[in-house]
Amino acid sequence: KREALHLVADSIAEMQPRAARALVLHPACLSGLAAAAALARALTRGSGAHLLFLACGLVAVYLLAARWLASGYVRLAESTDWASWLRSGPDAAAANANAAAGQQDTIIGARYKGALVGALVLRVQPNPAKRSRARNLRGGRGVIRAWTTKLRYRGTGVGAALLAEALRLTKEKCGRDAEVGFAKEHANSTMLLPRLFSGGFRRDEVRATRALSRAVGEWEATRRKR
Repeated sequence: KREALHLVADSIAEMQPRAARALVLHPACLSGLAAAAALARALTRGSGAHLLFLACGLVAVYLLAARWLASGYVRLAESTDWASWLRSGPDAAAANANAAAGQQDTIIGARYKGALVGALVLRVQPNPAKRSRARNLRGGRGVIRAWTTKLRYRGTGVGAALLAEALRLTKEKCGRDAEVGFAKEHANSTMLLPRLFSGGFRRDEVRATRALSRAVGEWEATRRKR
């Protein structure tokens, strides 16, 4: 379980260089850098060597500023108390009720040659309409709170296999018509930069939703064949 949560934390930390790259390469930021360089040249009117030194300094400050603005992802990964996180979120009440009944978030892992290469955190929620003390899960749903794969194993089918297992477990506990979806506040949902610079992360959300839709479609096709 610790190994899986470390993998999730690493996936949050990986958002830092991506966010920094989005800032550095964004046209608005590049335009600002060009404007600052032009202004500095007009004010200094120095020789070619001075201008080269000034340009290098501006670029260095530009890159450091982007890295600093995106560094919140590393701090977020380091500061998260994963023991508390497993019982947190908008559905914390349901999680605490599940824990009281002996149920906890399920962590699904994928291993290759003994090493954990993928992890998925699944919260199975009971049907709120059922008030039984046993917290009957029939009619409930599955909520994916984290889903990640090590960088070198992405695109190899590991992530799809984790989604398929999450579907199987949810439908096994809640019934064949149970729905599975991503939590609104999942592990990688935090957007520290303005929307203008978060396009890559939002595209990741769309790709994840599509991957889950494909997994659901494959599960339905398999069920029809049976």
